[in-house]
Amino acid sequence: MSKFNPEGKEVLTYGETLGPAMQITDANAAKQYFDDYVAYLENMLEHAPRTDDMTAEQIARINIGYYAGYYDRQTRERVEHLFLCAHPIFGKVATQ
Repeated sequence: MSKFNPEGKEVLTYGETLGPAMQITDANAAKQYFDDYVAYLENMLEHAPRTDDMTAEQIARINIGYYAGYYDRQTRERVEHLFLCAHPIFGKVATQ
């Protein structure tokens, strides 16, 4: 199972944050990863609030959907399904 931030870093790159999510194939693992990622984002938002009122959950779904756009169609479909997300510009791969 891909664990979110296994080294416990305070600041992660996008690759460190989102890359492992692209490997997840199990719904339970995806939920755990997503919950941990949301908690990480919530902590960041406490220190640097946004002006657009987006929640950590919304940000996480947008980021995961966007990052999945760099992968093949099969990976993108799986990730969109597991994380209930879509690419923020192109939408769900299933509708393209």
